[in-house]
Amino acid sequence: MPGVGAGIGIFDSVPGAQAYDNVVINNQAKDNGLPGVAMHSHTPGQNLDDNVIIGNLVSGNGADTGDAATPGTTGINVFGVSPITGTLITGNVINDEAVDIATNTPAQVNVHLNDLLGMRIGLENILITQTVGTVDATENWWGSPGGPGTRGATTVNGSGVSFTPWLKSPIPEP
Repeated sequence: MPGVGAGIGIFDSVPGAQAYDNVVINNQAKDNGLPGVAMHSHTPGQNLDDNVIIGNLVSGNGADTGDAATPGTTGINVFGVSPITGTLITGNVINDEAVDIATNTPAQVNVHLNDLLGMRIGLENILITQTVGTVDATENWWGSPGGPGTRGATTVNGSGVSFTPWLKSPIPEP
C-alpha cells in the first residue's frame, strides 16, 4: 500500500519561510502517496532557491494535489508561486510515473543527465496560477535514441522547454 505523503519534501510552509541550498542525493523514493520528490512554495516572498536533486531512484509515486497539482502520478514536482531559482535536477532515474518531472515556477529549472522512463510524459512545464517559467532539459535520456516523442520515448509537454540535444543512451543507474 502506498504512503500518504511525499517521499522527500522541501516545503516553505508559511509566508517568509526559507528552505534553500538543500541537496537530495542517492535516495530511493518509491510508492509514496505524493510525488517522490516534492518542492512547494505556496506564497509570494518565500525562498526555495538553489536546491539540487541528484542521483536518486524514483518510481511508482502518487500525483500532487491542491495548488501544486500534477496531471498524474509524478516523480519530481517543483512548484512555486514565487520564482524558484537555481534548481538542478540531475543524474536521476525515474520510471513508473505518468509524469517524470513536473515544473511550475516562473523561473528556469535545470534538468540534465536524467533517465526519464515513465509511462508517458518525461517533462511537463505546467502553467496553473502564474507565468510559466522555462526548463533547460538538454542532455536527458527520454527512452529512445530518437529523443522525446519518438517511438518508445517519453514526451515533453508545455511551453518554454529546451530539450535538444538529448542523450542517445541511458545514464548508468546510481
